[in-house]
Amino acid sequence: MKQISFGGGTVILDLPDEWDVSDIEFMGATIVFPQYPAIRLQITVNCYEHPESVACDDISCFVFEEGMPFSEDSGVAPETLFAYGFLPADSQTYVQIFKWGHILPPTHIRVLVARLETPFIENIENLPDTLPMQVLELIETSRFSNVITPLDRIALAQGLQLIQVENHIFIRVPSWWKSGRTEGGRYYCDTMDVVDGTLWIDWDSFRDLSGVTRISAREKAQQFTEIVDEMGHLDIIVEGDEEKAFLWSDGPDADGLAIFYGRVFVVDKAQFTMVTFSLVVTDVEADTPLVLACRKAVQREVRNAVVLLDRL
Repeated sequence: MKQISFGGGTVILDLPDEWDVSDIEFMGATIVFPQYPAIRLQITVNCYEHPESVACDDISCFVFEEGMPFSEDSGVAPETLFAYGFLPADSQTYVQIFKWGHILPPTHIRVLVARLETPFIENIENLPDTLPMQVLELIETSRFSNVITPLDRIALAQGLQLIQVENHIFIRVPSWWKSGRTEGGRYYCDTMDVVDGTLWIDWDSFRDLSGVTRISAREKAQQFTEIVDEMGHLDIIVEGDEEKAFLWSDGPDADGLAIFYGRVFVVDKAQFTMVTFSLVVTDVEADTPLVLACRKAVQREVRNAVVLLDRL
């Protein structure tokens, strides 16, 4: 058996040695089977922040899909299994779904989903019964973390949406914000409300050339304070530890705009990534209660954001 983990340690699974992982991401992976090259197993883990369902020990609405044929619902809280199979319209691919729900009190629900896809309906007759049973066993023996993980911090929640940048930056923003990308490739979120602001997202990756074998995220953030200080930034604050650190600052007014910066530093040995979240508003609105509340919300979600190292 070989282990695979998703969501920053949210769930761990034991894969048979003969199964291959063809593509792995933060929240999922694609599994292929050398003996059945046409078949694919898509595995994903999702997280929801829903204290009402957790309080009732009822997460059926997160795993159960009404109307699906060949379904079964089993398990005892905090874990629930839901499985079904179907043939999508105008498709020759038979799909089997296995969902495994888990509760992390007091607020979080995790759902592990395995999607087994068999192209060409006639292949089902040649599909050994052992493969779906192996997938079922894989799901049922998965192990969820009993502590808050990076995925839990960006869980889908009421009033919030999750945006993803280049597959390595994940952050929640208010659900009414509109995200996009400029023609030049820069990512942004418009507040779409009376704050009339824009959150810009930029990043850079570096390799330390000083010869050290391991660098500190907090040290890198501290070093960057000298740069922003020379640029005229105010209220400069450094937080964090060796692996992840934050640098907060208020930029100098520019052309009637006020810019509030939150920078995230993540490291791996001698390589580090710096992500800059900059909230831009008009300077006449900068100290209003609405903008101050917006700043507080952005700062909270920047702290929760998941930043994966952008490999050079």
